[in-house]
Amino acid sequence: MDPILTINLQHPETKLLEQARRVLAEGGLVILPTETVYGIACDPTIPGALDKLITSKGRADNKPIARLAANTEQVAAGAKEWSDGLQALAATYWPGPLTIVLETDEGWTGFRIPDHPVALQLAERCGHALALTSANQSGDPDTKTAAEAMAAIAADLVLDSGPSATEAIPSTVVKVDKNTIECLREGRIPFMEIAQIFKRGLNMKSVLFVCTGNTCRSPMAEVLFRHRIGSGAGWNAASAGIYAGAGSPASGHAIEALHELELDLHDHQSQPLSAELVNTSELIVTMTAGHRFHILQNFPEVGNRVFLLKSFGTSKVPSDISDPFGGSLDVYRKTRDEIDRALSDLVLSIRAK
Repeated sequence: MDPILTINLQHPETKLLEQARRVLAEGGLVILPTETVYGIACDPTIPGALDKLITSKGRADNKPIARLAANTEQVAAGAKEWSDGLQALAATYWPGPLTIVLETDEGWTGFRIPDHPVALQLAERCGHALALTSANQSGDPDTKTAAEAMAAIAADLVLDSGPSATEAIPSTVVKVDKNTIECLREGRIPFMEIAQIFKRGLNMKSVLFVCTGNTCRSPMAEVLFRHRIGSGAGWNAASAGIYAGAGSPASGHAIEALHELELDLHDHQSQPLSAELVNTSELIVTMTAGHRFHILQNFPEVGNRVFLLKSFGTSKVPSDISDPFGGSLDVYRKTRDEIDRALSDLVLSIRAK
């Protein structure tokens, strides 16, 4: 059998797809085109096939391999949970350059439905999702022609439909865990747009709490808000800091102050304020007037969505939430209670709309 098959891009020949299916069914590897870059696939249900793919790729054993599916049903069949938000993403972007990482029985696994007749029809002929990764050695550049792919990685069969129609820009990769969505790799589709479609599908709105370092006030506000609003209210919460670094834990006193209310802040990791967070939040709530001023200066287009936390009550002159950083546990308790009282007014305002 010739290991290189020239296949029609728009109307893939049945006999060539069948040859590829047989190679996969025997545990072999097939290089194939997608709408972004060339990929290499195996049938993960065949013993040893996935190990062969990982070895050929030169990839670490603990790094997961995404799945190539023919339709949404194949993806939903492998996922532990399927939501209206996921259905909205599937309807909007699939087939297309979006990889969604979902929890499966094998762990967290990425799924793709590429907008390419060859890839789609091969997965459909196999009857279930295939394991698919880019046809290059791990860490090397993506390949956009069959010749580049053949030179980069070993396979048993190559389906050549010509060069990729676009620049070799990979798919955007997102992780969805229940009602939350996270960007793992920015690609062809902007994450901001994806997040908006996902939230719209869930009929959820998002509130962003902002302070300075995102280790004290705003993370306490985020957790306290979730506790007050409840899981069925259609609101999600996040927090950020104007001068925050990425990945710092909440301060010890903030953790302890919320622990006294049986609320958990141990897993918090700080994040800097970004355009992505601002633009995907229906409501932005700041701890001080200075924070609000900073956001309005940098993002004037969201002025009608930015409010001081203490502006939802009856006070004619809303005041700031003071920064407890460096203070005692008692100072943090007072800040916690001050935030919680203000959140009571915010929640009432939301529910009244």
